[in-house]
Amino acid sequence: MSDEELGLDTTIRRKDGQIYITIRKGEEAVDTEIEIISEPIYRPESIVSRANLCYRTKDDMFIVKFSWGSGTERSEIDYLRLAKPVKGIVSLVWDAVLHEVETHRAGLDFSTACKVSIINNKWCLSKSVQNETSTSPDYFRKYKLTLAILSPNGRSLKSCRSLREFLSCILDAIIGHRDLYNDVKVLHGDVSAGNIILTKPDENGKSEGTLIDLDMSTSVDGKVDEKEEMKITGTVKYMAIELLSNMFQRKYSIKKSCRYDLESFFYVFLVGCLRYGRPSTKPANLSGLYTDGLAMNYYMKRKDITVGFEKNILDHFSPSFDAVKGLARDLREILFGSNLDQFISRPNSMELYDPIIRAFKNVITQIDGLLCIHRYSSDSPLHSSLPILFANCYRGSR
Repeated sequence: MSDEELGLDTTIRRKDGQIYITIRKGEEAVDTEIEIISEPIYRPESIVSRANLCYRTKDDMFIVKFSWGSGTERSEIDYLRLAKPVKGIVSLVWDAVLHEVETHRAGLDFSTACKVSIINNKWCLSKSVQNETSTSPDYFRKYKLTLAILSPNGRSLKSCRSLREFLSCILDAIIGHRDLYNDVKVLHGDVSAGNIILTKPDENGKSEGTLIDLDMSTSVDGKVDEKEEMKITGTVKYMAIELLSNMFQRKYSIKKSCRYDLESFFYVFLVGCLRYGRPSTKPANLSGLYTDGLAMNYYMKRKDITVGFEKNILDHFSPSFDAVKGLARDLREILFGSNLDQFISRPNSMELYDPIIRAFKNVITQIDGLLCIHRYSSDSPLHSSLPILFANCYRGSR
């Protein structure tokens, strides 16, 4: 029997314990085989998902991503093509559509539904004019299984080796997000810690932050379907307060805005400050940012961002991040106002980018200055005294 008859994925070839995929750049190009590492670096944790599956290539240059996507009119591949020139956004090297649900369901009639009933302990199907249930033409999304080869390969945000690297990584991703939104007219729509990676160090040892996973993205050029533009997307732990408010009230549509993504970056920053750089025996308490239930999520997050910010958030920062409590206060004021009452998106939300970027840059500049002073004035190991050096490095507005 062939691999296809056995139900194996024919896009992957196995030989002598190695795994390969074949790509062809252009119709007249020669097929090229790329070896991938068999253990995925990402796989879905839930049964129902977009089935994103990611592998590293053997040469450690690329990421190979399989995904069924979200079934929207424009796929992640479309947005990756648009984003190709944007620094700070993952780059598409090659792609292919492997399977389409529309093709599998060709010829099947889903226009009416049958009523299921139990008579004398037996299942019965009945169909009548009165019981027919029509489905809309777009009832079934046109899901596609895609294969994308992406660059750069990188490591997770939680692998940051220093406070400076952590801040720089988030800053790079914010700048990439701004350019994607402003220049390409694409809104990412799912900012989370898992969707920010660090590139390999360059010749100077510097890594850069890159925003990945554009599957929940939306065009803001006015050419996208209104339903897609109004659909709430994101990861609950990092979701903006106004979106949580709508969701727990069962209002699942709201006009998308860069403000929500910028608020998500703020929560990525806070979660990092709470979780990273602490002993594994002392896990961070994230109950204020993420709890079970949408209503509780909304109320807890709103409380902890306003009246409980010092006690429930800042007082629980990892010791490695004590130096950026001032930055946390400033970012909160930029997003929510001095009275902490600005939770909704406004037409001028684009204006939030500059002060947020400036706040990050100011802290990074101060850290660089302290590192420079320490490098030329002390013979002690750098890592042992960094927490002390950073203790007074931030001079925020509050």
